Amino acid sequence: MGTVFRFPLLLTLVLCSLFIEIAHGAPVITIINSLPKDSPPLNMKCKTNVTVIDIEHPVNAGEVYIRNAETNDLYHCLAMWGRYFTEFEAFDPKRDAGHDKIIWKAEKDGFFLSYDYGQVDFDALEQLENPDIHVDSVRTMNLFRKIKEVLAALDCPKKFILRDLIKPDADRTKLFLSALLNFCIHREDYGQVDFDALEQLENPDLHVESVWTMNLFRKIKEVLAALDCPKKFILRDLIKPNADRTELFLSALLNFCIHREDYGQVDFDALEKLENPDLQWT
Repeated sequence: MGTVFRFPLLLTLVLCSLFIEIAHGAPVITIINSLPKDSPPLNMKCKTNVTVIDIEHPVNAGEVYIRNAETNDLYHCLAMWGRYFTEFEAFDPKRDAGHDKIIWKAEKDGFFLSYDYGQVDFDALEQLENPDIHVDSVRTMNLFRKIKEVLAALDCPKKFILRDLIKPDADRTKLFLSALLNFCIHREDYGQVDFDALEQLENPDLHVESVWTMNLFRKIKEVLAALDCPKKFILRDLIKPNADRTELFLSALLNFCIHREDYGQVDFDALEKLENPDLQWT
């Protein structure tokens, strides 16, 4: 008797899954070769748990290649261009069922991934000055440009790249958050940003007991709380950053830096009295 009732339930689940997949559309892989025009073509091969997929032809510089993906396959891919190659387990449509598209882009600095949660407005992105990558949001691209400009003006020793928003690295995230926080507190004097100390973050001892890390965490947490940031800043955001949360916190600090006059509720005197006010590495 139980089998009789289980069959309609199973059929209902299958139909629901089918309708969800139809609603999202088949997942699409988009490959963008944005290397200089005289660069060698991009060759790509993907292996799934079912089969090996060779791209039908090399993707030349400036070309875009699009193919459908299977919803139940995990894609492990190898990309090669010139002397460079990268390998990654990139796309699991079953796990990432809400994503209609994944975008892979080859650049001089590496191979970047981005999810598209809807329709990418390529026309709008193309109008941006020197877009580094096609991403799912014009807002993300504009935020990237602004942060990049501010950090460049501060002579930050590390170049801010879009990967720092899409797939943040703990060491680089600490560096950029530190630089923006120093800029916020000492905006009238860029020279007080101690990049010699910040450079030591390249290979830090990532113990959470680090005095430097804890002081940085306390200061960022206090500033973001004063700004009524909708997400609470936690230590994990420094040790193991998440893309969405990192974007939110960088955006909040950037807006605060640029429009500091409008944020009278932040107690700079209290911030200055915290231990190691210039965020030195100790």
